Amino acid sequence: MSPTSRSGPLLGLSLLLLTFACGPEEPVPPPTDNTPLFTLEGKLTLEPGHHVDGPVRLALAWYPGMLPAGEATPLSQPQAIATSDTAYPNSLPVSYRFNVLSPPPAAALKPLPEGFHGRGALGLLLAYADGNANARLDTIPIAGPPVDRVLGSSLRWSAAPAFLLVYLDSEQPAETGLRKGFNLVKLTGAQPHAVVPSSTPIPLVLSGGPLLDLFVCEAAWSGTEGEAPCGLELEQPAEALSVTGTVSVYAGILEVDLAVALAGEAVKDAAITLGGERIPFDPDSGRYHASSLDPALLTRAEGAELHVSGRGQELRRNLTASGSFEPQGPYRAKSGAPFTVSWSASAGAQAYNVSLDVGVTRNLGSAIGLGSTEHTFDAIEYTGTAILRVEAVSWLEDAHSSRLEIKVVRTLPMFFEPADEAPPEGTLDVMGTVQLLRYGAETNLLVTRGGVPITDARVLLGSKEVPLDPDTGSYTLVEAIFGSVFDLGPVELRVLSRGEELRRTLAAPAAFAVLSPTLPANPQSGAPFTVSWESSVRAQEYRVMIVGDGAGILAMETTSALETTFSSVVHSGLATLYVQAVTFVPGSDLGGSIEIRREHTLPLRFEP
Repeated sequence: MSPTSRSGPLLGLSLLLLTFACGPEEPVPPPTDNTPLFTLEGKLTLEPGHHVDGPVRLALAWYPGMLPAGEATPLSQPQAIATSDTAYPNSLPVSYRFNVLSPPPAAALKPLPEGFHGRGALGLLLAYADGNANARLDTIPIAGPPVDRVLGSSLRWSAAPAFLLVYLDSEQPAETGLRKGFNLVKLTGAQPHAVVPSSTPIPLVLSGGPLLDLFVCEAAWSGTEGEAPCGLELEQPAEALSVTGTVSVYAGILEVDLAVALAGEAVKDAAITLGGERIPFDPDSGRYHASSLDPALLTRAEGAELHVSGRGQELRRNLTASGSFEPQGPYRAKSGAPFTVSWSASAGAQAYNVSLDVGVTRNLGSAIGLGSTEHTFDAIEYTGTAILRVEAVSWLEDAHSSRLEIKVVRTLPMFFEPADEAPPEGTLDVMGTVQLLRYGAETNLLVTRGGVPITDARVLLGSKEVPLDPDTGSYTLVEAIFGSVFDLGPVELRVLSRGEELRRTLAAPAAFAVLSPTLPANPQSGAPFTVSWESSVRAQEYRVMIVGDGAGILAMETTSALETTFSSVVHSGLATLYVQAVTFVPGSDLGGSIEIRREHTLPLRFEP
């Protein structure tokens, strides 16, 4: 992305990025005390293939970058520069904190576009090498050469996102998301803006070069032809790897689907890792694909590094997912009538994709801009079960056509009833099983009202959505590989339908061990066979089964004791022993119950 092409709407209005007014340099007014008015923080890292000689300092450069439409003028020197007293070592990476001790000076404030109030300024956080050791960032004279060298910026020409500090001297309309005073704004090429918390980490990737030095150039350069402003030779970035595709967090797993290219040609021999996990190449699709990765790679605060190397080049990007959110309904709609769906906001999302899967006949979808948390679907003629899918989306883009789409996906079962059908009356009830296995768990629940199964409920097990299985009419959740929600203790079950809510605390039987038989277990066919086990806290009964390979259940006992003896099991060959600690939770006052089992299995071989 060239300097002259990096422009875009901020807040959907006539705000031009990096089109600033000329003016004399003016120092930031000294603070009245050392209490920070705003703090910026993040990490200083090196762009691959670059190094830094000597300490790194930080500065905040204020530009009068919010101008009414039609009055934008070329970029010039910043109106004011505030420099931090801290010098960071060149042994990177290192965390930084920059305290803003005073607002920008009056000369840096300009009238805001129509629809806003008062005046404002735009600030960029810059990292620099102090060439003349005066502990401040010096601008570059019109004829050059640079005094100090800018090493990194919160706005990078070659990659998104960008972070801007926006100062406003007046209260703003609520729909803008901005407030009086300091605002941290995150920009990508795909969506205009997002106002993010002040604690949001701002990565400063250090490389240096004339494109960064432009931020402190005293000569106007935007639109300049045949000249080198401030003596800087501006070269376009060399051809580099580009990466496109999606990274999705859905139903407790992380899925990656990427394509890599160089100069428009597909690269099929790249090495790709995400957070250290290898992403293999799929020759059938011609893409790099992995599923069932741990979603914690992206949902933790620091995110995960995507590292792509191939053809002698490499690309590194830090990926983070937007915050958790939940669809909020409705759970039931009328066939042939418009309906509105809504969801809670996802911190850091740049847009939402909303779709409704109503079977093989159609999938209705729409992209919703930032700030909206609802969408109205036109009337559809449909009766039966549907799945509402909401995706919170963010993007990473750079100058080499790399575009990564990061999605957090939530689904909600819905039921479309005929226009003239009245909903069943009665009390909400739930029954079913939760089976805790060695790796993960399986939950199967049937929800009824007045004894009639319903498919319009929303079922939550802790923070996880339990989706409806349209084939069985039950709500089913299979957790594998990374354990289950029960691993940390009791879990709250919530069932919501048409304004009614049912809550139950599900406490699983505690872990226990099977004492006898010990492995290898080779019982004699037809002979008595004893099984014993440790006590499991919260277990109300124990269930023991022997299942023969190809022969079904050979024997089964239910007991409250800690052992049982099968008098005669006639079988020859392989079998499996199942020992289950079982507890029951009432589903409602109607007699339904939820059976929670913790299961152990052992292989057996019955000798003739």
